[in-house]
Amino acid sequence: VRPNLRRFLAVDFLYIISLYGATNFISIYMQQIGGHGLFLSCVFIPGVIGETLVMRFSGAFSDRYGRRPVLAVSYLLLPFRLLIYSIALNPWWILGAQSLHGLNFGIVGAVAIAFVNDQADHHTRGSLQAQLSLVTAAAGAVGPAMMGWTSDHLGLPAMFQVAAALAFVA
Repeated sequence: VRPNLRRFLAVDFLYIISLYGATNFISIYMQQIGGHGLFLSCVFIPGVIGETLVMRFSGAFSDRYGRRPVLAVSYLLLPFRLLIYSIALNPWWILGAQSLHGLNFGIVGAVAIAFVNDQADHHTRGSLQAQLSLVTAAAGAVGPAMMGWTSDHLGLPAMFQVAAALAFVA
């Protein structure tokens, strides 16, 4: 694996652990701060709508301005988004923070693949994309377990802060 790609995969691993490890607990946290009913399920809708809109253009922006600057928007935003969850006073704060998901996965979901493709040639493209998928899947499995353990021992607000710290490192 090329050094540039190795660093990126390590960063992606931490990013996905923090993003999806923490967001698995949003509905539980919303209940703790007064959310109920359909609001618990619908809190993900604004983020997904934003994600589809951002994803439509993030690849083109990365073609024009470079992969790293566009990825940096997503990487710099995530720690702050996770900190908003940790200080949320009511479910509406969660809805606002969750709306930022479009800038997180809407960018990373498209531009990470483009970044990996930039590291590849026509002989290695499939294997490098498979490495990205493997890292993403592994982080998607480790994140909820790690954040679940953290929330069991420190509480959900602290778990969001730990996830924010991991995102900051990423």
